Amino acid sequence: MERKDIKSILQCPYKDILDYLLSIVNLNKKELEAIEEVDIKGYTEEYTAEVLGVSQRYIQQQRSKAYKKLSKAWSNSHFAYLILKELREDK
Repeated sequence: MERKDIKSILQCPYKDILDYLLSIVNLNKKELEAIEEVDIKGYTEEYTAEVLGVSQRYIQQQRSKAYKKLSKAWSNSHFAYLILKELREDK
């Protein structure tokens, strides 16, 4: 699954569906926090790093690790592809 597809799914307006899709991925607390703040809530990496008291590079690393895990898990999930298809049709 491509990065743009992951970003689309993370913008899913249906919280229950997004929560389920995130639950099938083994993200650690820091990875989940990074994608929640930047990709879901829309804060910048710089702002997120400042609030969390870490470097922007650290946020980038956590997001990168999270995206790799999301890609691997969601590539094997028919449900993730159905949601992605639905999100594309809604645009």
